[in-house]
Amino acid sequence: MTAVPLAPPDAPRPRVIVVPGWARLAAALAVPATVIGAVLYTNVQLNTMPLLPAIGIVLLAAAGLLLANRPRLLVLLPLIAAYLPSPQVGFAAYIISLGYVVVEFGGVRLATPLDRIDWSLLAVLGWSVLSWAANLGEQTDTWSLVLFTITFLSPWLLLFFARVAPWETRDLRAIMVAWLGLAAVQAVPALIKPILMGEPGAYSVPLLAFELTGAGLLRNLMPSTSADLTTGTMMSAHHLGSALLLLCVLLVSYWIIVRDRRVALLAVLFGYVFLMTDSKHLVLGAVPGVVWYLAVVVWPRFSRSTRRRVNVAVTLGTIVVGTYVARAVTAAVSELWQPYLVLASVNPKAQLFSRTAELLGQNSLETWIGYGPGAFGSRAASIRATDVLYKEENRLPSFVPPHTAPAYASVAYDLYTSEILATVKFKSAALTNPFSSLIGVVAEYGLIGTVVLGTFFIIVAGAAFRAWSITALAPEWRAAAATAGFAIPYLMGISPFDTYFEQPDVTAPIIMLLLVGLASARAVGPTTSGELGGG
Repeated sequence: MTAVPLAPPDAPRPRVIVVPGWARLAAALAVPATVIGAVLYTNVQLNTMPLLPAIGIVLLAAAGLLLANRPRLLVLLPLIAAYLPSPQVGFAAYIISLGYVVVEFGGVRLATPLDRIDWSLLAVLGWSVLSWAANLGEQTDTWSLVLFTITFLSPWLLLFFARVAPWETRDLRAIMVAWLGLAAVQAVPALIKPILMGEPGAYSVPLLAFELTGAGLLRNLMPSTSADLTTGTMMSAHHLGSALLLLCVLLVSYWIIVRDRRVALLAVLFGYVFLMTDSKHLVLGAVPGVVWYLAVVVWPRFSRSTRRRVNVAVTLGTIVVGTYVARAVTAAVSELWQPYLVLASVNPKAQLFSRTAELLGQNSLETWIGYGPGAFGSRAASIRATDVLYKEENRLPSFVPPHTAPAYASVAYDLYTSEILATVKFKSAALTNPFSSLIGVVAEYGLIGTVVLGTFFIIVAGAAFRAWSITALAPEWRAAAATAGFAIPYLMGISPFDTYFEQPDVTAPIIMLLLVGLASARAVGPTTSGELGGG
């Protein structure tokens, strides 16, 4: 095993931005990304990439990695699939990558002592089997657990096996190059598509923030907005927003270490493209991650005197601008959120929350142990509930039978009809569609299982942030770790809005960041590794 490079305290600041090679990869991908995102699949709400060509691209990438004698980089397949506008290819990529790491690193995994991350994940897996078995024949069937493993558990199983592998420096660098290049190239179709489509209003979407403050004059001088136009090569504007948000956090983390002006300029550029996606619910969901990130990454870098000045400034600022902020919040609620949530009686997502709460409030056994994985609210449950949830087509293989758990049918029977689907295209799907990872976790795992899963996420995030604190690590590994630490509470924060736990294009970038951050920290030595995982 080649040791992960450390950064001596007196080492000069890097003259490259994060990892050399990512810009060349982004340049090489600029043309195909533009063709995919700005020409072939300009409206991914109505036209997505068929599964066959998407799998072909993933298999072509896998063949290239094998021909280059880099089989370990097959873990990148879910990341590659994440940037294709196909709703199914990410799951196929996870299956391929997971199959490889189990065969290749299964022995290493068995020989590696379990740490806190491992034990907490095993607790999640054990609870998944227990809850599924307790509901077998009533709410779940055999396929419930199989599909739940593919859609929900596969990212974390991939991390479970891959992070103990004897990664070499060049492997981790290749993962970072791929992560950065694929994320950065999204700005190309995002910025070109408004010109090709004659929709310059897409560039003014970031100015929507001025409306929240009541100072909308600048915004009113711009063309009419096209809020859903910025999708890059991904499945939706929100999924692109998630990828770019992580990229911005990584760049900020790297800038904190090296203070390179070019990194700051890149963060501003990608931040602007992120705002073009109009992903307001991602901003709201990022609050827990931002708070934790600021406390761990930013606050310790301030001196005592600076901290005192910041405390005074925050106190005075809260007093002075409190009224102004309250006005902005009121505007945000009335102009952006209220139109979707005020009519809770006809809002499918609001109904899903209220009905599920009423069902779990009966204090039955299912309240505590759940209705079982793949039975209620998760993506594994909804893709099989073809008799309850309207589907244009069955996207599952013919040998997977439809299945709707009685409990799920009792709450979702009228929440996704063909009439709702026809009108929801003109609303925010994140605020109206009856899909939510939070509902899926609480309803399928129960209250006890939700605590088990939440504990696992907290342990993983804590380990990532502790990797950031290892100043001996190279800046890029520390930046990846800090971003991964932010990403876990962020993922939990956006879970009420959609089935984000089961969206490969959202989870794959996070898993790769965790892999780089935790694997590089493990390579430092057994003492640090034990501190990270608690083993």
